[in-house]
Amino acid sequence: MTTVHDVVVVGGGLAGLAAGRRLQDDGIDTVVVEARNRVGGKSYTTHTEYGDVVEYGGQWVGADQDHVLSLVAEFDIDTRPQYGEGAVVSRVAGEVYVEPTYVDALRALPGDAGAELLEAFAEIERCVQQVPRERPQDAPHADEWDAMTLQTWANQQFESPEARAAFERMIPGIYTADPSDISFLFFCYYARTAGGFDMVAGLDEEQDSHTDVVVDVQSISQSIAEELGAAVHYGRPVTRIVQDDDSVTVHTPDRTYAARYVVVAVPPTLAGRIDYDPAMPPAHDELTQRMPNGTVVKCHLRYEDPFWRDDGLSGLVEDDVGPGDYFFDDGYPEGETGRLVGFICGGNAREWADRTSADRRTALTAQLASVFDDDRFEAPIDYLDQSWPSDPYSRGAYHGYPTPGTMTACWDAIREPVGRIHWAGAERATHWYGHMDGAIRSGRRVAAEIQSRLA
Repeated sequence: MTTVHDVVVVGGGLAGLAAGRRLQDDGIDTVVVEARNRVGGKSYTTHTEYGDVVEYGGQWVGADQDHVLSLVAEFDIDTRPQYGEGAVVSRVAGEVYVEPTYVDALRALPGDAGAELLEAFAEIERCVQQVPRERPQDAPHADEWDAMTLQTWANQQFESPEARAAFERMIPGIYTADPSDISFLFFCYYARTAGGFDMVAGLDEEQDSHTDVVVDVQSISQSIAEELGAAVHYGRPVTRIVQDDDSVTVHTPDRTYAARYVVVAVPPTLAGRIDYDPAMPPAHDELTQRMPNGTVVKCHLRYEDPFWRDDGLSGLVEDDVGPGDYFFDDGYPEGETGRLVGFICGGNAREWADRTSADRRTALTAQLASVFDDDRFEAPIDYLDQSWPSDPYSRGAYHGYPTPGTMTACWDAIREPVGRIHWAGAERATHWYGHMDGAIRSGRRVAAEIQSRLA
């Protein structure tokens, strides 16, 4: 069976839905083809038997993430402040630090390590500001920085083992990759698209105070899908895209779609698994092969009450022992329920992604009991987790990352249309790369590209 449309959008995440909505609003016949039986992509919500709303994917929004916040307001979706009262706990090289703020915990490192770490942050910020948002490959030191891993930079930067260990501990939680996985250029570029390293690392205390949790993130996508109605087609993974001078044909296992243009709104590593006829130009093909998705397992622990708050603790933990890289209090500020959300990232996630949920629960609760020196953490009343590398239609999260040397070799292809094929997704955003806001921006951008061509 073949149906004919103006535009086919491949992928029902925030990027694809934002593109589909804008195109349909402009009177352009558009369908969104989604492999899963749900929309939202890596924004994925579940409701537990306790009445909790649990986010398996993205959940936080900052005050300057205008595109996602506009949809939250439009669809009247609730938000709540991120709980942040109390001390933070940080374990580095076997030593536990309990300090009033995250920055204080960094300053508390022994000897000159804290000062060295803060000096490194200032140097990072200087480098970040040299990287253009639109074309990071044109940065003054692009060749040098893209050839150098972040681990190499850290080895050269830090004299103190404690400062280097604290820095290395931070990276997987932000980039879902280890310092040896990414180039220094991408490290800087990612921060540049968010407004600076302080923003993505949680060092900007004023920004952190304006960070909210969206209650039921997936309802953003569901609300758009309801507007699009029958234009969203579920359970149809795209296997092949064929184009010629006049049209493009999108193949799924049980239906074919003919259109004038197509938007591929899936992560580059998944876009590279589609069969294209004619084949992608070499730069595009190479790009998709050199952009794996990050590795992360998101974990939720529920307790009868947030007993750590009574002890003056915020629930924010960073730990280089693992398997969890960091944890947050995931409960309402005035709530009586005890909820923690934890992240196993990078190399730790590679080890734990294929283990059972029960194994991860045992390891995480033992870790929390150890770092807090409190065996109450070993007895949650509920535990849920999501192994994103195990999801066949994500193959990881939060986002894809270019391996060293990729940005200078083939970043020109990241947003460049190929014939009638256009590209969207959080990895193709120039503001808030890898975030929900970036995904929405990319969808709206590609819709404007196609509107211009159709006009």
